[in-house]
Amino acid sequence: ADASVELGEYEQAVAAAQRMLRLKPSAAAYARAAHLRALHGDQRGGIELMHLALEATPPKATGERVWLLGHLGRDQLAAGDEAGAARSFRRALALAPDDGRSLLGLAAIHVARGESDEAIALYRRVLDLGPDPDAHAALADLLVS
Repeated sequence: ADASVELGEYEQAVAAAQRMLRLKPSAAAYARAAHLRALHGDQRGGIELMHLALEATPPKATGERVWLLGHLGRDQLAAGDEAGAARSFRRALALAPDDGRSLLGLAAIHVARGESDEAIALYRRVLDLGPDPDAHAALADLLVS
């Protein structure tokens, strides 16, 4: 499924994801199907599948849960669910306080709300973790506006 997406062979990707779901419904299968739904414009369906992926992930699988929550937050934000996205990013950060994707997501929410100081602090926190072109650009935009 992943290789087919990268090659732009979306019909094959969908078939592979459906086969994965039929053979062994799992977090990996749900996450791939969620990504394909989002790629095809079904953001709500993708979000529902991402929730299933989270439910299928053991509580002790911290890294996987952080990854899923970060992607879920991004998808929720794209679908206009700012509150849901903030909850997902915060849940990820509770598990991994230095998760760059979730820090960037929360910063974007603060920008949308006009909360520049909070966003600036989060972008600086991301940059303290290492170089990040998205954080640099967003921080520069905030500092010059």
